[in-house]
Amino acid sequence: MRFRGKSIRRKIVALLLVPLVSLTCLWGFATVLTGREADQLLDVGYIVDKVGYPLEDTARVIQLERRQSLIYLADPRGTDALGSLNETRRATDRQIARIRANATDPGVREEMRPVTAQR
Repeated sequence: MRFRGKSIRRKIVALLLVPLVSLTCLWGFATVLTGREADQLLDVGYIVDKVGYPLEDTARVIQLERRQSLIYLADPRGTDALGSLNETRRATDRQIARIRANATDPGVREEMRPVTAQR
């Protein structure tokens, strides 16, 4: 590398060019990785809204149905026990149908990773 006849400005630019280019490439790489992760976080939020929260609601409804079943078994001749049990069973069935509909939704399956979609 001969820099004898070159100006000082050219020498400084030549010395700073390599680190600046490498830093720019590193910044671009980090931006792509971070953007991909942010996109996956948004996808997870969609999946939680479609699958996660309905599963919590289903667990709550199943617990209510279990409680109502125990009440009915404790006193089958209760005035409202059988009607309440049938009502909670219908609520459980509706909630399970909602989960199945959301689970078969192609939009939800596309947002999941292959391992998660298989489960």
